[in-house]
Amino acid sequence: ILCSAGLVAPLIGRKTDPVTSLSAALLLLLLQNPFSIAGVGLQLSFASTLGIYLVGQPLNRTLYDALPKQGRRLTAIPVSILAVSLGAIVFTTPLSAFYFDQVSLIAPLSNLAANWTVSLSFLFGILSVVAGMIWVPLGQALAFLVSLPVSFFLWCANSFSGITFAAITLASVYY
Repeated sequence: ILCSAGLVAPLIGRKTDPVTSLSAALLLLLLQNPFSIAGVGLQLSFASTLGIYLVGQPLNRTLYDALPKQGRRLTAIPVSILAVSLGAIVFTTPLSAFYFDQVSLIAPLSNLAANWTVSLSFLFGILSVVAGMIWVPLGQALAFLVSLPVSFFLWCANSFSGITFAAITLASVYY
């Protein structure tokens, strides 16, 4: 819904406004089911997207402009991932603390390590589905490619979550 709002705006001669698109998407979802507002998944999804728009994108532009022109091509992607991750974390951390009684300290580092795998998984997934519609064995062969970045993502999740103080619990009386 959110992507559709952003893509339709230029077609009808309107400027794309991310916050308005996000609000419209939320309104459409709540019109269908007003009780979904209580869902943690919906709150986390919209909070992270809002954080990416309001904090992550401006931070990315600021950091990119601060990079030396030499080597900008090498550092632009990690800086972008870091900026987007920090933007998402700004609004999801309070929700995580409230709902789960813990806060992740390792998230920016783990996102740097594993974020690229998500895009690659989606790309290979789409390719395998399209190829599978043409010829099923080809789709099945390409589906194997999906397992490679997904396996690395899961390995990263397990590895980073095992690090001491990867997340701190807020359930202690000391906090």
